Amino acid sequence: KEQVNAWTVWLAAGLVEGTTLHFAAELAHVLDDGDEFRVIPIVTRGITNNFRDLLYLQGVDCAIVYADYIESMRDNSDVKRKINYVINMAPAELHVLARPEIKSLEDLNGRVVNFNTVGTAAAYSGPIIFRALGVKPRNWFEPNSQAMQKMQKGEVSGIVFMSSAPLDILNKNEWNDGFHFLPLQYNYNKLGKNYLPSYLRSTDYPGIIPKGLDIPTIAVPVVLITVDGAKDSDRYRRMERFVQRLFAKWPELQARIPKLK
Repeated sequence: KEQVNAWTVWLAAGLVEGTTLHFAAELAHVLDDGDEFRVIPIVTRGITNNFRDLLYLQGVDCAIVYADYIESMRDNSDVKRKINYVINMAPAELHVLARPEIKSLEDLNGRVVNFNTVGTAAAYSGPIIFRALGVKPRNWFEPNSQAMQKMQKGEVSGIVFMSSAPLDILNKNEWNDGFHFLPLQYNYNKLGKNYLPSYLRSTDYPGIIPKGLDIPTIAVPVVLITVDGAKDSDRYRRMERFVQRLFAKWPELQARIPKLK
C-alpha cells in the first residue's frame, strides 16, 4: 500500500468530453511504470475548475489549465505564492461554427451563439475573445451536442468550441451545405499575450473546410501546472519524478499526440 501511494500523481484533467482529458490519459499511459510511478487523471467539473482543485482539493498534485485563466487569477495571493509552471503542452484553437447566412464574426452581433456548458474552456475563453474583438452576441450555454441540433434548425446562429483540433464531434456529424468556420484574425493590441494566432486546417476537418484551405483563428496555450511545496514533502518528491519522466518521455508523447509538437 505504501509503495503504490508513494509514487502516484493525481492530475486534474477536465470534463469527459474535453481534449485535456485525452491529453491526461496519454500522459498516464506513457509515464506509467508500475508501482514505481503512476499518473491518475481526474475527471473534474471543467478546465476552469482545475485551477481551484489544484489549490484547494486534497490530493491533487498537478493540473491542466488554459493560459488566459492563469492570467485572470494573477492577483490571487494563493496563486502568487503557490503556482508553479511545468510545461506548455499544446494550443487550443477557437472554433466558431456558423450557419450559411453568417459570413463574418460581426454578423453574430445580437444573434444566439452557444458557448458550451459553464466550466468549459469555450464558456470561459469564448466570451472574453468575442468582447475583445468587439462582438456582442446573445450568449447561450448548453452542451454543444444539443446546440448543433438547434443550429441545423436555425435556432442557433453559431457554436463555439475551444479545444485542440481536430474535434471528433465535428467530424462525426453530417453538415448541411454552407455550414462553415468563421475566420478570426489575431490582434495583439486587443487580445494580448495570452492568445496566439493559429489555423483550422482542411486536413483536420475535411467535411467542413475545402481541401487545401486554412481558416485563421485564435488559440490559447494549454499548460501543465503544479503547486510549490517544501523539498522534503511527499508531493515535491512525486512531482520531481513526474517532471523527470515527462521530459524523458516527451518524444513518445509527441508521437501519440502530434499537437504536442
